Amino acid sequence: MRNSEMGLEHALNYFEKYHNLDIPVKHICEDGYRLGAWIQSMRVRCKRGTLALILKAKLDAMGMIWDKAAFEWERNFQDCKAYYLEHGDLKFPEDHKTSRGIYAQKWLDYNRQSFRKGKLSEEQIALLNFIHAFDDFHPKGWINPFETKKQPQKRLHIRMTAQELQFVTKQANAAGFANVQSYVQEILGNR
Repeated sequence: MRNSEMGLEHALNYFEKYHNLDIPVKHICEDGYRLGAWIQSMRVRCKRGTLALILKAKLDAMGMIWDKAAFEWERNFQDCKAYYLEHGDLKFPEDHKTSRGIYAQKWLDYNRQSFRKGKLSEEQIALLNFIHAFDDFHPKGWINPFETKKQPQKRLHIRMTAQELQFVTKQANAAGFANVQSYVQEILGNR
């Protein structure tokens, strides 16, 4: 039996048992077949454009997860969204985990930092905006640039949309500034 036929047979058996193809890379079937590695090789071949269309169609019919990272991101987002819809905020208890066992606050913080670095897609930003993930979020080291030395107690809080903050962050990075704060201070100092 050819490897693709053997892989498909094992994938079908897995699908019939678990109703998905969310197979860990290290998964080995009872008969010793490395199904996880085979599934991963199918992802690589698909990405390279070398996967036969019929094989892709058969895997698609079983719900193949072609982009595992995007799938995991979406799953964690849905868990955070459910929490937001139930509680009206994203103030997770310290021990709150997503359905995948990820600490929800760490996942949210990671995505906020990814946003600051410009590493989130527009779709991810829009989804996170929907659950107000960026409310009261300021990049690390952010100090209000409108606070003067004469009045250090008076703080003016500036609300920026996620897109505005992303734009300012990109401008700061392009101008060679280490953080948004120093960039904004430089602009205000020149006026």
